[in-house]
Amino acid sequence: MAIALSAFNEFMQKLADDRDKKYQEFAKRLNEDRQNKQANQERFAFSLARISPSALFSLAATNLVGNSIDLKQHFIDEAHGYQNTYAQFIKEKTGMNLGGDVMLFKMKQGDEEEEKSIDPKELPEFYYFSQPLARDFNYALLDIGLLVIYNIIFFAGAFVGFIKYDVR
Repeated sequence: MAIALSAFNEFMQKLADDRDKKYQEFAKRLNEDRQNKQANQERFAFSLARISPSALFSLAATNLVGNSIDLKQHFIDEAHGYQNTYAQFIKEKTGMNLGGDVMLFKMKQGDEEEEKSIDPKELPEFYYFSQPLARDFNYALLDIGLLVIYNIIFFAGAFVGFIKYDVR
């Protein structure tokens, strides 16, 4: 009976692994497509917003303090990396991929040792590595440059308007 349950568990694990692989590939394609469309939409919106000097200043300031829209994607990438590390840890400890609904049958015999539970101190920790300041500054340079150009244009327009103004 134990051999049959062991074979059944191996069969169910193989099915779970195959299902998880197909699901991950499909989900990856869907997420990549959605992210590409969303990135194009965001680029268009920010390009359009750069017409306004106040929006341009806001974009430059958020980039300089490291709180730009790219921070969201960076965090998601870091979280996916941790998710993979955690899944690998669980697979090493349990020997199984617990990525979905899995039926697991196990029969105990009287002389077997009790399985040890996973010590929470062994769990991999999530470390978030922020983006370097130089990268954020480079992204802000475009917006700062456009602000300088806007200031020159607006100052030149005001100066010409002041020179041509007739007091009479």
